Amino acid sequence: MKYLLFSLRTSAITGDNSSKWSGYHKKLGVIKKLSDKEYQSFVEVSNGKDYWSHRFPDGWFIGFNLTVLPDRQEAAKVNKTLDSICGYDDSVDEIVSTGEIKNSLA
Repeated sequence: MKYLLFSLRTSAITGDNSSKWSGYHKKLGVIKKLSDKEYQSFVEVSNGKDYWSHRFPDGWFIGFNLTVLPDRQEAAKVNKTLDSICGYDDSVDEIVSTGEIKNSLA
């Protein structure tokens, strides 16, 4: 088994916005548990990338950093510190299945 931590980074690049939002101080992320076969497929479709991003037409930006956690115990420890990923679950699922963010509609 592999445990993948997708950490969410967001910002708004519009007008005089400070590029920060009310959830900026939170540790936003999700852990995906993949079998060895699923992980191998992920590595192939992602071409070894560890960062993905998407900019929405309104200027809002999301980015995900990937960290491969060493084991289930570390994944459980990290998971206790995480807040949600603000509805971007579909984007992470898309990264895992296709290796990129194609159609983020969150």
